[in-house]
Amino acid sequence: MKEIDCVSNLLICAGEDLSALWPIKTRQGVKTLEKKEVYCSWFQLKGGTVDDQFPALRVQDKFYSMPLRIQKSIFRHMRLNATFINRERTATGIEKLRIPITLMKEKMRTAKRFMVTPHPTPDTIRMYTKHK
Repeated sequence: MKEIDCVSNLLICAGEDLSALWPIKTRQGVKTLEKKEVYCSWFQLKGGTVDDQFPALRVQDKFYSMPLRIQKSIFRHMRLNATFINRERTATGIEKLRIPITLMKEKMRTAKRFMVTPHPTPDTIRMYTKHK
């Protein structure tokens, strides 16, 4: 995890301090963060858009980038469905992402494995038909 430069990035939403659980090195430490979005801070590049936002962890007033393993743990309860919109507004009215873009791409990639076509297509019929 790298420290985030607060000069070139804009803090969108500050999460709670994580000093009590720091350093997070074990699987048990990651498990304690499961489904706890309160520890997630959001940054955006100055002059960037909502799509440029990224999550961070706050430890003693310093912010650190969040590895994919911790992102998966924190946002495990978020499910992608047909009506999912990856935007929400903070209490101050600023628009932010619901889950990080990298995690959303990962969730979409894994969701493709479980997609079922309602009607067989010629390609799927050929795939499951034995040729003699």
